Amino acid sequence: MLAKDGFSVTPKGKTGLGRFFLMEKMTAGFNKNSRDWKYTLVIPKGSIFDVSDAQNSKGMVFCYECHMAVKEEQDSIMFLPEEYRAK
Repeated sequence: MLAKDGFSVTPKGKTGLGRFFLMEKMTAGFNKNSRDWKYTLVIPKGSIFDVSDAQNSKGMVFCYECHMAVKEEQDSIMFLPEEYRAK
């Protein structure tokens, strides 16, 4: 499972909690279109907004469509360029 937090910024520059994204590798056959990844979006107050192949799954198509753009050997995982990674 992979998790990525988010934040929001108001026009006046104030920051706040943002969406929380989860990617969970499922068993083969879960969803061929997403390379068997399940995507979940949690809103700042803690409720689940979308889940691929479940609640509002049409709203989650944008997640795997974007992740499918990476090389197949990366298994839909997006990495920072080497020069920005901690060493």
